[in-house]
Amino acid sequence: MTKMMCNNCNEEILSANVKLCPYCHSTNLVSKKELIPSKLSKIVKLEKGGHYAEAAREYETLEMPEKANKCRRLAVEEAIKLEKTGRYKLAARLYEDLEMWEKACKIRRLERKGHVLPKDVKVGSVSLISMCCPYCNTSQPIASKSNQVACSNCKKKYAIPKKVLDLIQ
Repeated sequence: MTKMMCNNCNEEILSANVKLCPYCHSTNLVSKKELIPSKLSKIVKLEKGGHYAEAAREYETLEMPEKANKCRRLAVEEAIKLEKTGRYKLAARLYEDLEMWEKACKIRRLERKGHVLPKDVKVGSVSLISMCCPYCNTSQPIASKSNQVACSNCKKKYAIPKKVLDLIQ
């Protein structure tokens, strides 16, 4: 008894001497031994492209669990790298491909939080921060803890964001 596979519906057929697929009634049947080399070349392309989750699924269809686990490990490592660099959307998508739903949900929450700092904040010494005036766009050092500062150039007062004030010791 040889394992056959239908090329149309991708169902595995265990019966001997089959001419038609019992599921879709197609005559397009291929033995599993003929299918393995073409699938392996496809998997190699997926691995080179960094699509480890898809490669793992393909290895599972070929009943190669060791290689599937290796691909999954590589996919998780890739997701961790993406997470560390702040590319949460791609990391979450990778976790979803691996069906790690809880981890993907946590990453999506991180993506939504987003840490926003004022646009033109330059940290100088420990007790001094330089910030641009919103009116004349000149840089000015801020050392006091007051929430309003007068610009030395245009003399207009502007508010300092609370996060910037927290940075000043």
